[in-house]
Amino acid sequence: MKRIILSTILIIRTILCFAAKIPAWIDNPESVYPRETYIARTGSGFTIENAKANAMAQIAEYFGSQVVVSTEATSSMRNNGKETQKEQELNQNVKIFSEKNLSAVEYSESFYNKKKKTYYIAAYIERTTFWQYVENDLLEAENKYKSMLNFAKKTNNPVLRYKYLKKAKQSGNEYIQLLSEGFLVLPEKKKEFRTIISDISSNEELESLYSTHVTFKIQTEGDYENFISSKVIEAFKQNGFIPVANNAQSLLRIVINSNKKTADEITSIFPEISIILSDNKKDEIYFTYQNSWGKTSSFSLPQAQKKAFPTIAEELKKELAVKIEEAF
Repeated sequence: MKRIILSTILIIRTILCFAAKIPAWIDNPESVYPRETYIARTGSGFTIENAKANAMAQIAEYFGSQVVVSTEATSSMRNNGKETQKEQELNQNVKIFSEKNLSAVEYSESFYNKKKKTYYIAAYIERTTFWQYVENDLLEAENKYKSMLNFAKKTNNPVLRYKYLKKAKQSGNEYIQLLSEGFLVLPEKKKEFRTIISDISSNEELESLYSTHVTFKIQTEGDYENFISSKVIEAFKQNGFIPVANNAQSLLRIVINSNKKTADEITSIFPEISIILSDNKKDEIYFTYQNSWGKTSSFSLPQAQKKAFPTIAEELKKELAVKIEEAF
């Protein structure tokens, strides 16, 4: 009887010895990956890939929940003795945890809980390694910021100056955003970057963008009741351009070719549009856009244009607004 009991105990002990030990990081990742050195999160799922994705989502959430990506500033100014209020609003929709930084993430060995039929895995980032990835992006953003600012200072062309200042502003914002991300990982780095943060945040030339506009005069050909031209102008106005009758800094040419074809008393058009923003002498081109649309038919050219142009105009406005912003 004693032998049976002893054998049973030995068997149980053997099973316990060979049973998978539950890793400490499942309930407390910092017990294995200390906070001073790592950022670690545990993920779970019915497959290893699900567990990885869950762990990665929690890492990304750590960054996303702690970085402020929307900044609002309000300032007042006096102009000719009158008080005017201008609101300066900067909305950055920045993807906090960029794909470039995914390569900084490492994973533990997975653990499978048979009872719960669930896989567990820890995702972790070594802080100094992550900073190296951030540093590479910082160098790229800083170089772009400085080069665009330098171009803006050298040119006397108001349109190009506006373009370079906007690009410098965008790169400066990106730089500060990257620093915010990096400081979450290594807060002690803040002292090293105080000077450039101050330069970007308080640069008078960049701040002048809020009160700077580029003026343009308009030349239109082939439009019907200004359906298309009006929407094109709206797209430019959204990006800081203002139409004027005299003393314009640039020329906006809008050419619409309906490509009319008539058969059996039915008129069909195949619209093509060309948009060019240039200097007044047409020597220097700042922005170009071309597009074409399919057939629209009606009983006359004006009717076909009236049928097609409003839809084209709305589509064009949305697309142009994005392309102009990218160009400037």
